[in-house]
Amino acid sequence: MLESIGKNWISILSLAVSVFVLYNNYLSKFRLEIRDAGRIQVSKNPFSEGLQQPCLIIDLIFTNQGVRKGIVEDIAISLTDKDKTSIFRSLLIVTDRSKNFQSELIPPKTESFTAFGLGKEESIVKQIMLVPTDSSQSSPFTISTYHADIWAFSSEYKDWVKYRSVTFNISEDDVKALNMSTVTPQPNGGYFVKWVTQDKPLQGSETRLIALKNKIIAK
Repeated sequence: MLESIGKNWISILSLAVSVFVLYNNYLSKFRLEIRDAGRIQVSKNPFSEGLQQPCLIIDLIFTNQGVRKGIVEDIAISLTDKDKTSIFRSLLIVTDRSKNFQSELIPPKTESFTAFGLGKEESIVKQIMLVPTDSSQSSPFTISTYHADIWAFSSEYKDWVKYRSVTFNISEDDVKALNMSTVTPQPNGGYFVKWVTQDKPLQGSETRLIALKNKIIAK
């Protein structure tokens, strides 16, 4: 009798494991995860009139934790400074991360932001430029601490979902550097844009670095 019960439990357990493996490897739906890469760039939108509109450039790591393919349709950031919140929408994807150390800098290579797919357990990194949705309410960055919530619209929920919150600081030196951005009319009717960006560590990245320093010192 006990032997029979034991065999039944083993069979039930084996079936449960088989169902779990089947679901996990072949049936689980698209599950999106978004992580930041630890840094964010702040600047002025080089396409805005008089370089008056701020912009954000952030590296994001997109991962599909499921096995079914899914689509990331759009990205947005809600940026809060003190009591004011602005919504930044996706504009461009930076396609070339090369750094050019020369007197005449080459403009970054970009393309318009479009929806992209993620296959089974696939991860990709995209550097995205975002600008305010309402240009009339946007203003250049000032000395402050900024809190940013990262939102995505995907085929997982067909709605906006907040995936990550990050914090960064803008210093007086950052503001001075960003004010060095200029736009100069050219004789041929075009414009020469001197575009300055400031690369900022996120507070989460700084916290991890401090933890590493403390770990090394403690040895």
